[in-house]
Amino acid sequence: MRKKLFGIMAALLAGAGTACAQYGAVPDTTPQVFPGTGPIDQQYLGASPLATDMGQYMQAQNQTPPASSPQNPALPSATANPSTCAPSSQLCCPEPWKIKGWIGADFQMWFPPAMNLAPNLVTSLPAGAGTQLVGTSFPLPIILGFRIDTGMFTNPEESRGFQSITNSFFANTGVITVTPPAFVNTNGGATTLPLTAAGPNTFSANTSFTDTDANSILRLINGPNTKVYAIYGPKFATVEEDMTFTYNSFLLGPGAILEEFHTRNYFIGGQAGIWVKENIGPFVADLQAACAIGYSYANLIVLGSNTDASNTQVFTNDRNIGYFGTNYFSLIPEVNGNLAYQVTEHIQVRIGYSFLAYLNVQRPSDQLVASLLPPAGAGAHTAPAPPFTSTTYVIHGLNVGASWHY
Repeated sequence: MRKKLFGIMAALLAGAGTACAQYGAVPDTTPQVFPGTGPIDQQYLGASPLATDMGQYMQAQNQTPPASSPQNPALPSATANPSTCAPSSQLCCPEPWKIKGWIGADFQMWFPPAMNLAPNLVTSLPAGAGTQLVGTSFPLPIILGFRIDTGMFTNPEESRGFQSITNSFFANTGVITVTPPAFVNTNGGATTLPLTAAGPNTFSANTSFTDTDANSILRLINGPNTKVYAIYGPKFATVEEDMTFTYNSFLLGPGAILEEFHTRNYFIGGQAGIWVKENIGPFVADLQAACAIGYSYANLIVLGSNTDASNTQVFTNDRNIGYFGTNYFSLIPEVNGNLAYQVTEHIQVRIGYSFLAYLNVQRPSDQLVASLLPPAGAGAHTAPAPPFTSTTYVIHGLNVGASWHY
């Protein structure tokens, strides 16, 4: 029985071997062409005859998967290797960040505040009997200057950066020339000093202003056309003014008399504010509003001289001649607005208006006191004493300029 089973199994194995040998010994010589390879199509022998009977499966296999499918992921373009940036089929280093900023310059025409004076300081006749020639208010001419505005962003998103703004004005002197007969009045007009025609009899004054901001910039709002930034940083400002009287009077001798009041004010502090930029087609409008708070140092220089060896002039003597310094707590609110036109991708031209108020400023006209005691003669004088009066210095004006954006 076991021999029969063994014989049956041997026969089955032998039959299976023969079938396999016969199948492998009959090659399929039907040429198979793989299309889609253009002029270099090749024929491959031995392809399975079942390949043409795969039906829907074969159709699905022949379909080109979408570019985003897992079967056919998008291959990176042949650019540069991220480690070496050398040409290869690997990803490239990202484009380096380009620093963006601006440089601007403006020509400025600003209007300084008039200087306040005692009324009827100089009249055509003694006080109360003639026309006021100098007094009450001394107008100052327009002052000219320039503004340099620079800045840059410190990150690719342009959300942080810094800017520097410097305003500088040149002193422009206003002069009033008095032709005798005229009188300088003190002590409320009780004491008068007639001027001579020998001259020159002039009253002159000037003012100059400079300030510098160094602001950090932090973006608060980033709209498609509107951007709002917070600005904060130190501020430095100076106001320097001078008032000079030059005249001749035969009562004090034949020589000339010089009296000068000169003030300097230095502010240093910190400021904070807001900067709004709005794009309107080819136009760009921006507005900066800030307020600085800090320390102000003022010094007053009073000079007086005459060629008659007298111990007094009309408004200066040993009571107020000298150098004096005073400290103040001060504020400087400021508003700057500009409307710019985009000439090219990088160049803008603009026109603007600025307003600034400097609180607690000593001005020379406020230090002049029309009181002289005793009126003349030897001995120490009791008047005038420097009042060290402070006031608010308000200045505003126009600017025209251009800026380059990189």
